[in-house]
Amino acid sequence: MHLHNILRAKGSHVHSVAPDKTVKEAVELLVEHNIGALLVVENLSPVGIITERDVLRLCRRDACLVNTTLVSEIMTRELIVGRSDDEVEHSMAVLTEAHIRHLPVLDGELIAGMISIGDLVKSQLQEGAVTIHYLRDYITGNRAL
Repeated sequence: MHLHNILRAKGSHVHSVAPDKTVKEAVELLVEHNIGALLVVENLSPVGIITERDVLRLCRRDACLVNTTLVSEIMTRELIVGRSDDEVEHSMAVLTEAHIRHLPVLDGELIAGMISIGDLVKSQLQEGAVTIHYLRDYITGNRAL
């Protein structure tokens, strides 16, 4: 299975924030949409990502800084991205190796969507359930014609 299959099922909308917004504004978006990461976009191009972990690190220093710190000051600039034709297994390995939970997906230079580790696990579970179903039917001889 490829990432574009997951995006087709879940949708390609990506919640984003501008780098000149405050971390407080980013937190409001994270909470409003019940998500763990926002793509940081400037001039329609991804320039970083801000996650719950980034916010927690800032709060550990001083929680009051959330109101005045800009997203650009704490975002991760070195984006790890996937391609829409990447295999799910490969993407799971990338996320695991990098210790991240969100993967912006590009189709060429365009943002195709955002995949979470939960999306990848869900797709693997669904694919495994289908395989088990067909194997069970094969073993028991319950093949539909």
